[in-house]
Parts: sequence; structure tokens; C-alpha cells
Amino acid sequence: MTEDISFIRRVLQITEKYRLSVEHIPSSVDSFSLVIATKELSYCLHSLIADIEKECTPDTIKVCDGVSLIAVVGRRMASNSGVSGMIFGTLGKIGVNIRMIEQGSDEINIIIGVMDSDFKTTIRTLYDSFT
Repeated sequence: MTEDISFIRRVLQITEKYRLSVEHIPSSVDSFSLVIATKELSYCLHSLIADIEKECTPDTIKVCDGVSLIAVVGRRMASNSGVSGMIFGTLGKIGVNIRMIEQGSDEINIIIGVMDSDFKTTIRTLYDSFT
């Protein structure tokens, strides 16, 4: 991602062109991701990537298919230290690889991305760990 502040806006305008629903936009200092349902991209993935490369000239574009988003939500998460450590430690023990992490600014949710094949195991493990 370049230093240009309009970079994300321009990428989102391209997704609008294809009428894609962006479900989530996790970001960091020098990169961001778009989470879009795989079925929505089936007809336009290559064209979308070509347009983004042409209009925005990003350093790289990576596509990761088959990622499920899971939100861990709790009002007291912000005031209890170690919640995220418990989430990641518990999932690490059972061999679930976390592909994406994002915490909401209100600190009442943590969204993680796991491979579709790990979805049910992750849900069950988190539910059992926090109840």
C-alpha cells in the first residue's frame, strides 16, 4: 500500500463497480485486506484484481480463499486482561491457524479468521472455553 490516503477509497470504488459487498476491512500500518464472500467473486475475481492493479498499483495482491470470520463478543472483554491470550492459546493448542485478527475499537469484540475447515472446531472450542 502506498502512502496515498485515498488508496482504500479507490479500491472500494472498484469493488462497487462489480457490486461486491465488502464484509470486513482489517488494516494495519502498511496494508489492508478486503473480506468478500467467495461466491460473490466467482464471476469477477480476475477482472477485479486487474482493475485494482491498473488503478492503484499496489505492491502485492494476495487472494486467500475459504476463510471464515468468527466474532468473539463480550461486554467485559475490555476490563479483563488475558482474554485475547486465552482465545489464541486455546486455538493454538488444538492446531487452529488464525489467518486474521482484528479487535474493535470499543474492545467488546475480537474478530478472527480461520480456514473454513477449522470453523466448526473453532466455534465449539471457543464456546466450551468461555462458558
